[in-house]
Amino acid sequence: MQRAVAQLRATGFARFEAAQSRDLLGLPLECFGPYTESWERLDPDEWMGDGGTYRRRRFATFSVEGGTIVRKPHQRHYQSRLHNQLNGGVDRWFSPVEPKIADHPITHGLLSLGTSLAYRITDTAETHWHGEMHQFRIEGKAFERATPTPEGLHRDGVTLVIMMLIDRRNMLGGVTGIRDSEGRNLADLELASPFEMVVVDDRRLQHVVTPIKPIKSPESAVRDALVLTFRPEMADHISDASTLSRRRQSAKLMFARENIEE
Repeated sequence: MQRAVAQLRATGFARFEAAQSRDLLGLPLECFGPYTESWERLDPDEWMGDGGTYRRRRFATFSVEGGTIVRKPHQRHYQSRLHNQLNGGVDRWFSPVEPKIADHPITHGLLSLGTSLAYRITDTAETHWHGEMHQFRIEGKAFERATPTPEGLHRDGVTLVIMMLIDRRNMLGGVTGIRDSEGRNLADLELASPFEMVVVDDRRLQHVVTPIKPIKSPESAVRDALVLTFRPEMADHISDASTLSRRRQSAKLMFARENIEE
């Protein structure tokens, strides 16, 4: 942990080999197999601004404070167009992460790890964090360009991002590029083994992942990944005041409706 914090402070990112990731999580190897199987049950992403059909995903949000992790009611995923020019500016609904995966020791371990790192690199008294979990499957076919980051080089508008490879099959590409705020290249990292991961200080750096394509046709290339993001619970990264007001009003209405239904 100390080395990870030192590297994040020095360069803005840290890479972990699979064994290092497992050691950080402190979990036995047999935990990981059933976890990865859930990627076979992801639903199509129907919010692709490029019209692509190559992405599947599930989504969940969490409140993390100290050692307490609480899953939040299922909600929209929102990114401003400042951070996602392709798919931003709209409230996107994705299928929820399965309960047994949201409650899994691997998920909780990564949520604890992410908030611990975010806390240490920001030198803040903040102890209450908002965490988002994204399960992704990218399916590359010979006739369709398939990229894990169709929005291109970007920041997510958060404090910290964890990107973990879950699996890759029959694929070329999928290289994670780390760039500074001016777009200068800092590293190109190919995650090759399940549970390798990259942690990025999103306040300082940008990232992108290159398109994937199959080694052998007609089989598809497959890249499964887990992305978790972290920001202080009360931080709002929406610059448009009218959008913020609309979302707050929507949240109030949803809360009232849930109370009535209960």
